Amino acid sequence: MKSIAVLGAVGMLAAAMPAGAEPGTSTFTLMVNAGPFDASRTYTSGPDQMLAEVTVALADAVVLDGSVQADRVKTVGGGKTSPVSAGTVMYAADDSKTVYCGMPTPGMGGFGMPRMPCLTDSDGDGRFDKGAKYGFAAGPATHLVMSEGKLMSADFMKPDVDLSEPVAYHHLDTSALIPVKGGIVWRSDYVKGLPGPVHFGFALMEDGGKQGGYDSGSLTSKFQTVTFDDAPVTTQLFGIKLTVVGMNADGSPICTLSGGIDHQGVPFVLENVLLDHKPH
Repeated sequence: MKSIAVLGAVGMLAAAMPAGAEPGTSTFTLMVNAGPFDASRTYTSGPDQMLAEVTVALADAVVLDGSVQADRVKTVGGGKTSPVSAGTVMYAADDSKTVYCGMPTPGMGGFGMPRMPCLTDSDGDGRFDKGAKYGFAAGPATHLVMSEGKLMSADFMKPDVDLSEPVAYHHLDTSALIPVKGGIVWRSDYVKGLPGPVHFGFALMEDGGKQGGYDSGSLTSKFQTVTFDDAPVTTQLFGIKLTVVGMNADGSPICTLSGGIDHQGVPFVLENVLLDHKPH
């Protein structure tokens, strides 16, 4: 009997642990667009390579209605190429949607790493009242940010400071979210050369169809497992119908896909561990 495990999202990023999470993990909701797929087509690929293309985006975007005061601009990571003035678009960097970050300024953080301005609405009144300079994190991180078309892990470079005056903002619709390249991928656990459980999910992808992102951690959802004796077997991948119709000689699955999802929130769990290909 063979087993197929279905995961919701796979990537490669570092993380920290929020309240209520498992040790070493942090949960984010990202927006996934996929399909609609042609149910008459079959899909196959090597492990961790793209079966079918999807897009992934941060969950929310806002625009500043006012400007951060001049005496706080540099403190919160702002500058000529990373403004914090009226009209600036900023993106949700945590799952509570209290911290929003702008685009990074390359080479302005520690060791020449990019840094970006981030603002916090600590009381949820529709106005940012705190801010901090963030940089990319090589180890545990608490936030996700946009950088040059990729989602990257980030954390404080300096602690939050109070703004001189609160800055109002308003939310934008989903068309303002910047998509990054993703794909449906599969991976398998191998024991003595034999295929083990096969895991399907979403992954951040590099050009060329390979999984991309930081290799200091993994970004995955919880797994959903089904067992079967013979193909075909069908399951749902967050609303996408996925059917394994057979296996190639090398053990890679042959699949069909149908349906699709539009800006659907998918929970991603970031782990501060090296990628180990194991389900949760």
